[in-house]
Formats: sequence, C-alpha cells, structure tokens
Amino acid sequence: MSSSAESSTSTAVLLFHEQGGQLRRINLDGRPFRIGRASANELSFPENAELSREHFLVERVGDQWTIQDLNSRNGTVIDGRRIHGRVPLSDQDVIVAGHLSFTFMSGAADAQNRILLLEDASGSPPLSHTRSTDLKAALASESSDHVFSTERAHLRAFVRAGRELVSHRPMNELFQVILDMAVDAAGASRGVVALQDGNALSIRAQRGTGFRLSTAIVKQVLTEKKSLLIVDIAGESELAKRDSIVAGKVRSVIAVPLQTEDHAIGLLYVDTPSRVFAFTSEDLNLLTVMANVAAVRIENARLLEIEQEEKLWAHDRQQAAEIQRSLLPTSAPVIPGFEVAGYNAASRTVGGDYYDFLPLSEGRVGIVVADVAGKGMPAALLMSGLQAKVQVLFETGENLATQVTKLNRALTSRFPPNRFVTFFVAAVSPESGHIAFCNAGHNPPILLGKNGAMTQLSASGPVLGVSTNFSFEEGACEMSAGDILALYSDGVTEACDPVRQEEFGEDRLLQTLLQHRDKTPSTIIDAVMRQISEFTGNAPLADDVTLVVARRVGA
Repeated sequence: MSSSAESSTSTAVLLFHEQGGQLRRINLDGRPFRIGRASANELSFPENAELSREHFLVERVGDQWTIQDLNSRNGTVIDGRRIHGRVPLSDQDVIVAGHLSFTFMSGAADAQNRILLLEDASGSPPLSHTRSTDLKAALASESSDHVFSTERAHLRAFVRAGRELVSHRPMNELFQVILDMAVDAAGASRGVVALQDGNALSIRAQRGTGFRLSTAIVKQVLTEKKSLLIVDIAGESELAKRDSIVAGKVRSVIAVPLQTEDHAIGLLYVDTPSRVFAFTSEDLNLLTVMANVAAVRIENARLLEIEQEEKLWAHDRQQAAEIQRSLLPTSAPVIPGFEVAGYNAASRTVGGDYYDFLPLSEGRVGIVVADVAGKGMPAALLMSGLQAKVQVLFETGENLATQVTKLNRALTSRFPPNRFVTFFVAAVSPESGHIAFCNAGHNPPILLGKNGAMTQLSASGPVLGVSTNFSFEEGACEMSAGDILALYSDGVTEACDPVRQEEFGEDRLLQTLLQHRDKTPSTIIDAVMRQISEFTGNAPLADDVTLVVARRVGA
C-alpha cells in the first residue's frame, strides 16, 4: 500500500566557484564533510597554502546543519564573522576560508520551483494501463492505426520543431518553446519541462500548476529512459489511490525523457482531463522524438552559453592582468650606490601582491611590498586601491609611522570585514645607507651583511585594514657595501611541496640568499625563483609571489 502523504525531498549543498570560474555543486548527505589541504578530506585543495590541513567541518547534528572551524591557522568566516567552535548554518550562508568562498544552501529555498514526487510502495505491481517506449523504438515505429488527419498534425509538429529548434534562442526562451510545441502537438491541457537538479526536478517552463508525479514514473523516465503513456489513470490502481492526482482531474498522461545520447537531463510531461480524448501511441512516439531533438538543442545551447561566458571571462581576466601589470614598476629606479630589482608573479591571472618604488623627501627612495589577503580578482581590486592611496599618502615628508597610520585609517574605512593587508615600507638614504622602515604585519625582510650576519626587520604594528585603533613605530638600520636587503611576500616562504606537504620556509630562502649574496639583485631573484620551482616540482603557484632585493655597492 503506497502512502498518501506528500513530501518533497531537499538536499543541502555547498556551492563554490573553481579557479576557472565554473560553479561546482557539492551535495551533502549528512555525513561529516571536511575541507582543507590534506588529501584525506572529503574536499581537498593541496596547493592552497591559505588553508590548514583540516580547515573546517560541515556536519548535520540532529535536524540542524552545523559548521566547525578545526583550529585553522587563518580561520573560517561566515558572512564576515570569524567563527569559533561549532555554529549552526542557515540557508544562503556565505563561508570564507582563505580565498575560497562557499555558499551553503539548505535545499528548502527553491522548493516552490520543484515538482512534488509521490513515494510509491515497494513491490507495487507495474502500471497496467501504461504503455512505454524508448527513443530507438519511437524512431522505428511504423504503426498503422492512426488516421490521416493525425499524420498531418504530427507532420506539421515536426516541421515546426525543426524550424523552432534551429533558431538561436536564449536558454530562458527555449524551454517555453519546447513546451508549447509539445502541448500543441499532443493536444494536451497542461504541461511542464523540468530538468534534474540533484535529487529533485526544477521546473523551467510550465502550463498549469500543481504537478504531482509518482516516483515510479520519474524513475522509469529518468533512470531507465523510458517514455510513458498512461491512457487512463482511473484504471491504474496505484495512481487512483492518490487523492491529489484524482482531485487534479488528470485522465491521460505522457512523460518522456529529455535525452541526449544515453543521458537524460530532465523530462517533458503533458496531461489532459478529457474522458473522450486520450493520448495515443503516436502521440507518445512524437513527443519522444521531439524531446530528444529538444534535449540536444538544450545541451548545445547550454554549452554555447558556457563557451561564450568563458571567452568573455577570459578576455576580462586578460585585460585585468594587463591593467595590473601597468600598476607595478616597469623597471627599478636608479639609486646612487645601490642596485635594486623587483619581481612579481600572480598565482592566478591577477593577484593581490604589490610592490613599488617611490620618490620621497630629501632624496630618499621608498621601497614598498604589500600583500592583500586572498587571491584572484577580489584581491586585485583591493590592491589597485591600495596602490593609489600609497602613492598619494607617501608624497608628504612625514615619518613612515605617521604615514602608515593614515594609510591604515583609509583602508579600514573601505575594506570588507574579511580582508586585510600586510605592508612594509623602507626609506633608503643613498648617501649614508641609512634605512628607515615600518612593518605592518608583513613577513620580516632580511638584511644580510657581507659577512653573513642576518637581521630581520620585524613587525612594528599589526596588519592594515582591520581597525583604526592601532599605532605603528618606525625602525631603522644601516646598510654597508656588500649588504643586501630582501623583501618578500608569504608566497615565497609558503610555496609548498605537494607531495610532502612541506613549505619552502625562511631557512631555504636564507640559504639561497647566502649562496648568492655577492651577485646582482636580479641574479639573486632568479636563484630564489629557481629554488622554489625545483622545491615544488614545477607545480603551479599556490599563492602570489613578490620579491624585491636591494644591494649596496658603494659606501
């Protein structure tokens, strides 16, 4: 006995954009779902240095979906708020971990656009008044029991389908055209075109409302790719027990798969309440073939839209990369008594790292290195705003700590809550070799003496863009002939060996600098990048890389 209770199933999902821009959908089935760098996670990003090995966990506890940060290094943020411990998830929550952004969907939000599936009792007998066919049989059909007028109507329907489906219509119009042709060709009263969406059916076009389909019918159409004709629902004992179907006054039904090759992407459904007129085998064959043609057209249109979007996105990325490159120095400045070189490589088309050389008061030259949290387009947009503010603020002759304080206030008022900047600025006095500097949470640059002694220019204040209630201090050091100063972003030291899950680290960077400290800055940079490439096995960069080297060549 099949239950008369009606329920719609919904599956919780995580949505996120992959590196190429494609939207990926992950169905959650209630089991613990971990995300992080380690391959043992249900979803792993081994090359993403911003993630911890086990970063966060999504899990169903009772009737509530929850998320738990697994003591990650950089934290997990929901809608701009960093979480601690286990917290409940709500529909449409945005989860940010490193540069990755996920959207949690409970599955209930779009239930009004779903067809209600009616569960059938296990072991129910086959529907006795139901006919079925498949695409091969429909194409080969030579039935002779139809009349001449029906042949003419079906012929006109095929001609119309050929004309309509070869036209270049957008996807949102195509579904309604397909449905209109099917309803008119079969003489139906109602109809719907629906695509598979996880475990549910998502309506794309409809005539009428309140569609209720037996799961047995849906299984045969979508899983077995069978086209079904129910001549008289009243004669089907299982369907006749469904008060909701009987109350809908549905008499005759056709349901056919939207099938491309061996894959069903959805279904086409029509019905009629007429007791005099019922659908025929010819109607079934007609809609089966029409649905196949329509499915191919839908898939072609979908692929064309994806291709066009990818081309447009690639063009936009390339233009953004060209613009960003124009914001970085094209060459190093001429500084009496110094040799200077800089290098930048984005892990994606664009990045959030930034370096610059600035003319300062009293003949000094400023060297700036910064790293906007995150990667890709969001970080690049914030980086361009940072660059503009730096060039304006550092035109004044104030000390570095005062200028960095002003920069922090300007960034904090504009930055989104989950973004920040690590920032280092040095003012080089060419004649004396004196270096004034201010470090706002950035990787400590390395001052390497000619004799091999090493000093780190440590942070004198926190990162920028988080709070205005921070103060900064100015530090100082001296450079003698043969000394080198290396400024770098964390993409250098956190470059990872994907096999051993080991970072390049400060020790390897220091050893490379020591081995080449008597070389020119550009040669030193080439040596560091070569060591990183060998260490990571030529794997793609997991983070943006910036490296600036200055060497004093005369007293």
